[in-house]
Amino acid sequence: MPTSRSSSGRWLLLRLLIALAAMAFLTSGCGGDDSGDAASSTDGSGDSENDGGDGKVDGGTEEDSEEAAEEDVGGDSGELGDACDRISLAELETAFGFAWSEGESTPLRAGTVQCVWSDADPAAPAKIVSLAYGNDDSFEEAFEQSAEEIYDGTKALVEEADILEADLGLGDESYRTEGGIYVLDGDTYYSFSTIGGVSDDAVAGLKAMAATVLGR
Repeated sequence: MPTSRSSSGRWLLLRLLIALAAMAFLTSGCGGDDSGDAASSTDGSGDSENDGGDGKVDGGTEEDSEEAAEEDVGGDSGELGDACDRISLAELETAFGFAWSEGESTPLRAGTVQCVWSDADPAAPAKIVSLAYGNDDSFEEAFEQSAEEIYDGTKALVEEADILEADLGLGDESYRTEGGIYVLDGDTYYSFSTIGGVSDDAVAGLKAMAATVLGR
């Protein structure tokens, strides 16, 4: 029977997937069953709430686990910096060929920082684009895993048929699904995601965005 710590860790990993893919990753058929299992093991029902065996309930609900995660890894983004500073609006416009609104940053959470931009033109081929990343230090603090272990673990959840390109020539390792591009570069794991944009133009823009960020 899994311990309450392992249930909490599984919930944290699920939160990481959501953050990295800006919801697109999980809705592309990569984790439907896993999300249900994770929810059932952390929603406080059944015996999972008391799995710790020490009389303590340290992760009995999803809300409790989330609050604990934010206490552990929230706050200042530290050496990771602000994700919105990794690429300028002018560089985004060059990559995609149309204008974007100012990015909205998310501070360190679940081992990653994130920036989300929305398009400034309703006719644009992509509606939302996001950049999220974390490194060995941030993932070790959040999950006791390296960036490579997180990269490998999240990729293992993707159905083989959903990997549209297995190597984009970015970083040390990379792959693309319909919703995003995922890159391991040294001690850092990057996720570049789009919502409302799976056309050839949107994919080309996302690749150009990733190349710009990794080229810095």
